[in-house]
Amino acid sequence: MTVALVILTSMRAEGNRSVIGALIPGLTFLAILAVTSVIHGVVRAQPGREGFGVVAAMLLGLLFVPFGMWGPIFLGAEFFLGVGLVIVGWRGKDSGLWIPGVVLLAVGPFINLNGAANTVPPYDSTSGVVVLALTTAVFAVLATTAIAGERRVRAGGVQVAGAGA
Repeated sequence: MTVALVILTSMRAEGNRSVIGALIPGLTFLAILAVTSVIHGVVRAQPGREGFGVVAAMLLGLLFVPFGMWGPIFLGAEFFLGVGLVIVGWRGKDSGLWIPGVVLLAVGPFINLNGAANTVPPYDSTSGVVVLALTTAVFAVLATTAIAGERRVRAGGVQVAGAGA
């Protein structure tokens, strides 16, 4: 997810608002689906019910029906990344996904409907880049923290309260 935000931030910094930006949310969830499928195959675990494939198909479908390209233009690709995170986080009962998704639901329209340009210094088109860059940095910290926590759990460094001793 953070990689998708880095791509969107760099595209916005370059002034590039192309169709590729609109496709990034759906492609991101397709990539996550592919990675999780490979991981499930390697560790021979049953695939979870996260719904990454359903979310990817839904997001790519939203670009063509009923919104066309108007949705990403007005709401932003960030909004659609947020939609996917909220759905996947809600289904998986993972607040570490749906809460950042809600943040992206707010950030997308704020940037794309000139809320950032009107309220964030330097009060021009670069304000959206600033907001998106800060959001991306926070997401990078959250992702790094989550990965470190997962590694600690896998290494056996975290104990359940009341267990052992």
